[in-house]
Amino acid sequence: MLLATVQPAPVFRVSLSVSPFVETVLRTGTRFTDGTLTATSADELQRLFVSHGANEVYARISTRQSLVRGAGDHTMNRGLERARTAAALHLAFNPELGLFGSYGDIRCQPPPDFSDYSAIVLPGPWSSLTLEQMTGALRAYGAAAAKQIIGTGAAVGRRNRCV
Repeated sequence: MLLATVQPAPVFRVSLSVSPFVETVLRTGTRFTDGTLTATSADELQRLFVSHGANEVYARISTRQSLVRGAGDHTMNRGLERARTAAALHLAFNPELGLFGSYGDIRCQPPPDFSDYSAIVLPGPWSSLTLEQMTGALRAYGAAAAKQIIGTGAAVGRRNRCV
């Protein structure tokens, strides 16, 4: 008799992005509900997502620490709020460190703005730099961003289950 070993099903990342636009929408009086739970804040909306299977918190983060004009608040400060939510809910945090000053996607990718990081000095405009010149700035930014995110207590790169 041949016995097969059954492998556990892979754990997929499930997240509905609590985007930076959530606070804007909530300020208009809009509420999110599934008929049982109603969310009136970004944290409550993430809890609503968790009740329907979300197992991580995702955030797209710009290179700016604080809000500047742009499409929504994608700043590090907003990202850190999302990281604290992930830590409080015992969820993994999935940060996307974007190389844009305020927001970037397939339609528009403005250059990174490292003006909030005094240790990062560029020798010229981003688009004029060689890959070697960009590498130092990227390493410094990645290290500074990681230190801030890990400082929230959020778990990045490993699975946590909601308790």
